[in-house]
Amino acid sequence: MPWIDLEGAVNVRDLGGLPTEDGRQTASASLLRADNLQELSPSDVAKLVRDIGVTTVVDLRSSNELEAEGPAPLDAVPGVRHAHHPVLPELGANTDVAAEALLTMRSQAKSRYPHDPVCGHYLGYMEDRPDQLVGAVRSIAHSGGAALVHCAAGKDRTGVVVAASARRPWSPTTPPRRSAPRPSWPACADPGCTPATSTAGPPTCTCRGRRR
Repeated sequence: MPWIDLEGAVNVRDLGGLPTEDGRQTASASLLRADNLQELSPSDVAKLVRDIGVTTVVDLRSSNELEAEGPAPLDAVPGVRHAHHPVLPELGANTDVAAEALLTMRSQAKSRYPHDPVCGHYLGYMEDRPDQLVGAVRSIAHSGGAALVHCAAGKDRTGVVVAASARRPWSPTTPPRRSAPRPSWPACADPGCTPATSTAGPPTCTCRGRRR
């Protein structure tokens, strides 16, 4: 996952070269993830649009974040489509709405998955705003060139959307690798269990230390 060096953003990465479920790798300059794009310089814009080929920007920030920060440099570029898909609940019109929404989600995550609140937090995006998450994945899939997904920090919201989109092999570049089918093992009843995978036998159930 190579980093893209820009003057006005610090967390921009090309998601090319990642393994897909069928043994291939994702193509470079197809899907990018980033943090806030408000401070992009003219050379940053040229690198993203001219050199990499970005044609779609998928913005996951809330409506209030967009209104507070105003237009971004990529907004004025002809040929770049902007798709707004706020995956946080829209709670109000104050400037701290994103922080308030995240705090609410963290509280709900503990009740959803008490054994794994991090998992509960990320799944909360799918449960709270499924329409927006699906819309973001569709915007990526329908992009004529490279799609650039971003939020404010390029971490939680962006990570969930690109992980969901990676379920489909967008423009894989390497042929599929043949491998022996892996056996299916019965699932642990504990929703907070994170199994340690194994190719030789059933994965270890980490919540109770037994075979699942």
